[in-house]
Amino acid sequence: MNRLVNLYASDVFEDFLDDPKCEECGALATQRCSKCKMAWYCSRDCQLRQWKKHKPICAVFAESKAAAAATATNNAGTESAAASENPAAAKKGKKRPLIQEL
Repeated sequence: MNRLVNLYASDVFEDFLDDPKCEECGALATQRCSKCKMAWYCSRDCQLRQWKKHKPICAVFAESKAAAAATATNNAGTESAAASENPAAAKKGKKRPLIQEL
């Protein structure tokens, strides 16, 4: 489940999605859950009405994002330490772009 959350929680996909719809009423949404950043709402009233359904999912998304951020921070510290010890190893660990040009 965490792997799916990490995949779909990625901000990379937001550019390809349609305009967000309110989780409660389906109207055009302008606000999102401040904890998990996954659920969209058109108003505070809709958010409050939807909260009982959203709360368990929100906790999973929020924990997953926190774990991903902690992992990224730990990896960045490890890579910088490795780069200072061995510059050739730093080039190996360089991340590839998500989309490669042909």
